[in-house]
Amino acid sequence: MDTPEHDILGIHGLRTVDVKTHPDFPNQIAFVVEPEFDTVPEYCCNTEYDQVTRNGTREIRYRDLPYYGKYAELILHRQRVRCNLCGAFRYMGVLGVHPDHRMTWRAYEYLGRSGVRRTFAEVAREMGISEGTVRKVFKSYSQEKLKEACIDSQPEVLGLDEKHLNGQYRCVLGNIKDRTLIDMLPNRHKATLDRYFASLLGKEEIRVVCTDMYDPYRQVAREHLTQAAVVVDRFHVVNLATTALNNVRRRVGKRLSDKDRARLSHARELLMQRGGGKTDEARAQLEEWFSMAPILSRAYWAKEHFANLYQVAKTRAEAEAYYDEWVRTIPKGLSKDFKKLQDSVHEWRNEILAYFDHPYTTGYVEGVNNMLSTMQRMGAGYAFEQIRAKALLAQSSHKLTPVRFRRMIIDFFGSGDDEPMLNLGVSIDWLQQILDTPGAFESLDPFDRETEDQWCLSAT
Repeated sequence: MDTPEHDILGIHGLRTVDVKTHPDFPNQIAFVVEPEFDTVPEYCCNTEYDQVTRNGTREIRYRDLPYYGKYAELILHRQRVRCNLCGAFRYMGVLGVHPDHRMTWRAYEYLGRSGVRRTFAEVAREMGISEGTVRKVFKSYSQEKLKEACIDSQPEVLGLDEKHLNGQYRCVLGNIKDRTLIDMLPNRHKATLDRYFASLLGKEEIRVVCTDMYDPYRQVAREHLTQAAVVVDRFHVVNLATTALNNVRRRVGKRLSDKDRARLSHARELLMQRGGGKTDEARAQLEEWFSMAPILSRAYWAKEHFANLYQVAKTRAEAEAYYDEWVRTIPKGLSKDFKKLQDSVHEWRNEILAYFDHPYTTGYVEGVNNMLSTMQRMGAGYAFEQIRAKALLAQSSHKLTPVRFRRMIIDFFGSGDDEPMLNLGVSIDWLQQILDTPGAFESLDPFDRETEDQWCLSAT
């Protein structure tokens, strides 16, 4: 039975019988409604209508979407019944209202989808409810939707990194080739990683695992992704050389006057520049420091010599020869400073050199960290589960690609005009664009599927 077209609410299963307003609350409106038909609730022993006895009614109020700028609620007298077999008391089921939250289904969906892209406080103000209610609805909504937001295919190149959120490191998984966010884990413990990858479907499709030098990542890849090559991100390797240079800078600063020590501290970014400085002014400042502290010059060029490994070497063999030569040319007095770098290369030599067979980095996965921090700042006090849900449920941020069938399969399904799509995950480029545009996240219409589809197709 369809809702009559003239019904002002337009909620299937409910009929409006009266409208109430209050002179002291002009921004509120209440609709007295009645169910068009009842449905017998499910019991532990039966669901038959003739096995229940009516037991009075109770007035219950349900929140609905704002009606022409006014906070709206529905007043419904729900029928109470008693099961003749077990004696349990229940309410007759009513279409159009959520069984677990005092609101309509459309209000529930709106709260859930709006909570993905906007702060809970903003949604609460719009609906005229408490922020706590929005959090409860979003928790329920996100748990349901996350079960459906499954990646259709595992990536060829998997990126593993971590982000420090709410006082703990969280593992971030990404599709490096397609630049998408796949999932986030509550921590990066070995046991958590084992559980995730042990139950991961389609993991045999993963050919490369790109990560930093966190040993549990390597252990998990060796145990669960035996077919995949493990590659250490080159920026983490070069960062060890940069750390060695910083250690030398601090040691030099201890021998300088307070004024010069402060200047050298501010020159830290200058020493991070490649190739002896980006501008003439930068090169002149570096030469001034190098003449004042020759050991700083030797450390800087040792760092540069090592960093050039990734530009000069084209093959694994060339990289091995280049690194061995670099070790022999480390200046005297700097061996201790670069010892951690040498120890790390010794322990991770195979994974570091694997970069020259599979030149992938986790650079974009680390870029997710800044975006996650932005999402956390958008709503103070967000728990990890809420941040994860917001990132993974941004439906218009998912990157889709057409599934290419062979011609005979396309002919079997029809003309092939409407190609099925594979969900590759949350597009990092889309999230970055939204988070960098003030107000863009809030202005998105959570029900604008046309806009979502257009973006998803353009992203492919």
